[in-house]
Amino acid sequence: MKLRSLALLAGATLLTLCSCSASRWSQPVTDPTSPLALEGLTVLPPQGTNWYVVAEDSQGAVFARRFSDEAVSTIASASSGSSGSTFGSPTGFLRHVERVLSKGRDPERAEDVTCSARLTRRHGDYCVEYIETFLDRGFPAAKGRTLRVENRGCWLLHPEDLGQSVVLLYSTRRPSSEPVGGGAAAERFFSGVQLTPAR
Repeated sequence: MKLRSLALLAGATLLTLCSCSASRWSQPVTDPTSPLALEGLTVLPPQGTNWYVVAEDSQGAVFARRFSDEAVSTIASASSGSSGSTFGSPTGFLRHVERVLSKGRDPERAEDVTCSARLTRRHGDYCVEYIETFLDRGFPAAKGRTLRVENRGCWLLHPEDLGQSVVLLYSTRRPSSEPVGGGAAAERFFSGVQLTPAR
């Protein structure tokens, strides 16, 4: 899976969840202390109640928290795959991530976008963390309400194999009149990810 595909995975999942069937919610997280093993990493499920595994394979896992209001969502995902590119420096990787983020937005849906990305050393030199927020006036389940989306992400190249990328995302969607406040929960999820030897 290429870097851009990884970036768009959670967005597609958000759209899927707005019209999901009952079977989508058939895998509740019953043990949030038991990590899932993916290629190049292990990930603890998000902490708290009403979390479900809505997609899982050897390269990724997507968790969703269920709410009575279908317009409200919280998604946490971890994915790994080929970066599809080579980068001469961490700064070059940062610029690439910024470009992919901007291209991944739907200009007809995303309004008042703010996005800040920076290099961190959470998982080596090639590690970018970002916060992106925007207003969404076109979400089908919102029934005309304006929603606020906050995406917190961590993208990195595996320190043992710079050809392997890992993308972590914690995304919340709420009515714009409500506070989002996903920072602490996102940090708990990111802290539950451990890199394993690259294959």
